Amino acid sequence: MPEEQDRKIIQSVELTMRIFESIAASGGEKGVTELATELSVTKARIFRHLQTLRQLGYVFHNPATRKDRVGMRLQLLAKMVGENIEMTPTVHPALETLRDQTGQTAVFCTVLNGKMTMIDFALGNSLVQFNFRLGATFNLNSASLGHISLAFGPEEYWDYVKVDKFEKETPYTVTDPSKLAARVQKARECGWALVPEEAVVGVNAIAAPVFLNDGTYAGAIAIVGAVQYIPANPPLDMVDHVVAAGRQASLNLGWRPDT
Repeated sequence: MPEEQDRKIIQSVELTMRIFESIAASGGEKGVTELATELSVTKARIFRHLQTLRQLGYVFHNPATRKDRVGMRLQLLAKMVGENIEMTPTVHPALETLRDQTGQTAVFCTVLNGKMTMIDFALGNSLVQFNFRLGATFNLNSASLGHISLAFGPEEYWDYVKVDKFEKETPYTVTDPSKLAARVQKARECGWALVPEEAVVGVNAIAAPVFLNDGTYAGAIAIVGAVQYIPANPPLDMVDHVVAAGRQASLNLGWRPDT
């Protein structure tokens, strides 16, 4: 069964979706070589998939650059899906409240393909603020949002951090995987996480979990800001605001404390 993996994943469908995600996340155009390198697939396979997607209108080929970008049909599909997804508009009010309370950019992320992925945000109003691209990703081991996901998400999230050594993203990144479990356990006990400057120098984030109506993990909500606004030892009221926002977002999604 050449098109199917042991886990019953149809490889051609998986590759198609990964191509969509890669081109969309770039915010521009990508060529066959770039996609093949990023997705660890031969250029011949990428080219065959792109030919079909071009014919269907899901990607548009620019003959001047010999690269592809999101096509009108995919944009239309995204619009139709966006109009029918309840999670983002349900969580967004909690993001706005958190932004107004702290002045910092408030974000909501979930785990996609082993990465914390930006789903929604409310831009902060402090002197130094951070803007984000929807679909931006962060490593689970070096982000507060990632620690929350490992603490409250499904066990399979740990498969994404089973390596000999973590990438040193900044001088402050903890690269020893053996230390991660204790850090995640602390996040689980506290109900929130802070991982100072491990993903980006000068940037901190306080994160808390968000749950669905059945009690399963939906994602993480956080404030992200410069270290002068979110210090390594943050004020308790700032932490309380983040935890309360996570709880409010969960309640908006139908979660109740007894689930």
